[in-house]
Amino acid sequence: MTGTIVVCEGRGWSVSSGLFRWVVDTLAGEAPPELAASLRESCAAHPGRLDLAEFPPEQRRALCSALRSLPALARERLPRTASRAAVIAAIEDLCAAA
Repeated sequence: MTGTIVVCEGRGWSVSSGLFRWVVDTLAGEAPPELAASLRESCAAHPGRLDLAEFPPEQRRALCSALRSLPALARERLPRTASRAAVIAAIEDLCAAA
């Protein structure tokens, strides 16, 4: 299975459901409580899909800001496995798209 984050119209980021879940959970953990709740509600309503256009402009800016912090958080938190570099590169691709 895969998960997709739509960063803007016509630009999406599709990855394994595990990596999608890590990104969403990490974003929710880094976001203010109200935004974290909205993020979780959106993902519950649309499993495997997160569309940033669904959020009001202020929340969308906060999500994009949090997205930019993900590569550093991944380097800090992800276990050292054979696929770690590829996972971090995929997260960097998301940040470039956002």
